[in-house]
Amino acid sequence: MKLLQRMSRVKLTPVGEALLRDGTRILSQAQRAIQAARAAGREQVTVGFGGSAASGLLPDVLRIFSERYPSDRALCMRCSAILPTAGTPRRRARAPAAR
Repeated sequence: MKLLQRMSRVKLTPVGEALLRDGTRILSQAQRAIQAARAAGREQVTVGFGGSAASGLLPDVLRIFSERYPSDRALCMRCSAILPTAGTPRRRARAPAAR
């Protein structure tokens, strides 16, 4: 099975092009599968913040969180007002926005 043609320069044959295309797709799927497997073992905490919390308190809180829970992830959402909602997931904390 010939993958390359040598002429004035090297060129992929149709078989080589098909192998490159399918190989690229397979590698991409494998990378996504690895990322999904790694993410499955992590927890996520959603943090709502507003006002001066973004520049004052939040950086320190995120640093401490990442030190204590290095495999978990914090998702930060800037909000003008955050209200508690029924059915909030257990590890998802919501608090009134800082004023």
